[in-house]
Amino acid sequence: MSKKSTQEEAVELAFASAQKQLRGMDPQVVAEHSGAELGTGDEGAYLEVTFLNQRYRVLLPEAEVRGESGEAPPLVRGVLILHYLIQAQGTALARRWVDFRSLPGGVVYYPVFRGRVISRLVRMFGQRPQELISAAAPLVGRPIEMADWAVEISAFPRVPVVLALWEASEEFGPEGTVMYDDALPAYLETEDAIVVCEEIFGALKNYVKNV
Repeated sequence: MSKKSTQEEAVELAFASAQKQLRGMDPQVVAEHSGAELGTGDEGAYLEVTFLNQRYRVLLPEAEVRGESGEAPPLVRGVLILHYLIQAQGTALARRWVDFRSLPGGVVYYPVFRGRVISRLVRMFGQRPQELISAAAPLVGRPIEMADWAVEISAFPRVPVVLALWEASEEFGPEGTVMYDDALPAYLETEDAIVVCEEIFGALKNYVKNV
């Protein structure tokens, strides 16, 4: 058996910690604050939440995360789903877009964000920005008026994310940005905002080759 990396161990600890925290919360309140559905099935009570147009069930009281076919999602995604349910405060969306630097600690994390998120967006779509619209369609991304090309994707029920691109000009190469609703801190920590984008890109790359 290969030894787990430090990162793998950290993700496992984060998942276990999030499970413990969710177990101590009132499921009805969690559902109301997050836009999840509280239900009961063959396996008992569960919270069902949509993430990137896929349904996930968090089985209660154990807080085990399962996909539509009953499989456990990648652990990083499981942590993100639990963090959303735990963090959600039920705050109304502001419908005012802000960039990453406006989030708590965002200025400090911005170099990391630019390298892991903005640069990846430009690499994927900078030379063919119109394909961003088609690639986002399976995620129910909708075009919006921003930059030259932009889509709004609902990551979680109350976490909309905008991906925007400017086409290359004679003077400059293509550029991109990612925007969040100003209410994001009421639903996710700033570090999780980066992970959300990485999950979005992971989903988009499955469709890029087909557009």
